Amino acid sequence: MNKEDEKRSFWKTELFHLLLCLLVAFVAARLLSLYVVQFAVVHGSSMETTVSEGDLLIVGKMNYHLAGPKRFDVIVLSKDGKKDLIKRVIGMPGEDVRIEKGIIYINGEELHEDYGMDPMDPDAEPVEIKLAKDEYFVLGDNRLASLDSRFSTVGPVQRKEIQGEALIRVYPFNKIGVLS
Repeated sequence: MNKEDEKRSFWKTELFHLLLCLLVAFVAARLLSLYVVQFAVVHGSSMETTVSEGDLLIVGKMNYHLAGPKRFDVIVLSKDGKKDLIKRVIGMPGEDVRIEKGIIYINGEELHEDYGMDPMDPDAEPVEIKLAKDEYFVLGDNRLASLDSRFSTVGPVQRKEIQGEALIRVYPFNKIGVLS
C-alpha cells in the first residue's frame, strides 16, 4: 500500500469513527430526552411565584416511569398541541374534586395546601368533577391567571399527557434551585 492509499484509508477510518460517535451521541441524547430528563421553558404567569415567565426548568421523567405523579407535584404537560403547560397536581385518579367559593374539596374534604399561591375567586362558578382512573386535576399557583383543569379548554389531564415533574430551575442563575 502506498502512502496516498494509507492517507485515504486513514481518513475513511477516522471519518467512519467520527460519524459513528456522532450517531451514538445523537441516539443517547434522544433516549435521555424521551425517558430520563428534558428542559422546559415557562410561558406565562400561571405558576407565579413558584416559577416565572422565561424560567428554564429541568423536568425529570424517570420517576414517573416508576411511579405516577403525587399530589402537589409541579408537572409539565402537553395538551392538544399547546406549548408545555406547567401546573400543580391537585386531584388524583378516581377522586371527586369540587371547588366552591374558592375552596377545594377532595372527596368531600377540604384540601389544605401548604405552599404560597393566590386564592381563587370565591364568586367564580363552582367546579365539580369525578376523575377517571388515569386523570389528574391540575391548577396553576397563580389561580386568578391560570388556565387549568377548572376550564374546559384544559379539563382533566390524562396520565399520557404528563411529560414529567419540574424538578430544578436552572435559569435565571440567581434563582437556581429545587422546586417544591
